[in-house]
Amino acid sequence: MGYPLLAILLMGKELPYGIVNTQGRVAPLEPGLQINDGKNLNINGLSSINSQLFNIVMNRCQNVHMTRVNVLAACDSPNTDGIHVRQSSDVTILNSNIRNGDDCISIGPGTSNMWIESITCRPGHGISLQINDGKNLNINGLLSSINSQLFNIVMNRCQNVHMTRVNVLAACDSPNTDGIHVRQSSDVTILNSNIRNGDDCISIGPGTSNMWIESITCGPRHGISIGSLGMEAEEDGVHNVTVKSSTFTGTQN
Repeated sequence: MGYPLLAILLMGKELPYGIVNTQGRVAPLEPGLQINDGKNLNINGLSSINSQLFNIVMNRCQNVHMTRVNVLAACDSPNTDGIHVRQSSDVTILNSNIRNGDDCISIGPGTSNMWIESITCRPGHGISLQINDGKNLNINGLLSSINSQLFNIVMNRCQNVHMTRVNVLAACDSPNTDGIHVRQSSDVTILNSNIRNGDDCISIGPGTSNMWIESITCGPRHGISIGSLGMEAEEDGVHNVTVKSSTFTGTQN
């Protein structure tokens, strides 16, 4: 069942090795809050500060609603993912602020029906939001992914993803800071978003199909790119990509 939630405010400086386990002993290097096999959960106003590993983990959970979550960790702290979700369904994350040294939100295998809205996310070690093997995801109003050191948002092996009102900002001379990178995914829609960075606004990799991009403001640097293809002998191609009603300023593509 995981560890009990002992306090709404988890202070890494006061609990340097995580939270107290069910035997009353300090659990070394555990996530700040780990929920296993939870159902019908409502988490409102939680702060996790300076966790030594992942701040909040949801594993094999159903019907979880999180709002006004605040995560704070040092910008150079590795493996301090803000919220990590795996093998879970019907998860909603709203109106939250995540500043840490790794992924703001990481979505692992077996996750479906997830709604992410009105999140401020910065700066991370590389990927502000990484989604692996997600299905039926709605990301609405991801307010800011700011100054990620590598790709800002990555979708890998995902199906039926709808993203709207996403804002990405990185320095114009920052390499490999792709705004949104999609690979091995299908039925991905990106709407009404603003991306300013030092690399591709949107990069589309192998195995991507049925992708719709509309009303994007993009620039400067590389624009929207289909690339990094042909690196493997039997690699999947890219099919049916539409870009409509978008604005490109100072881009190469």
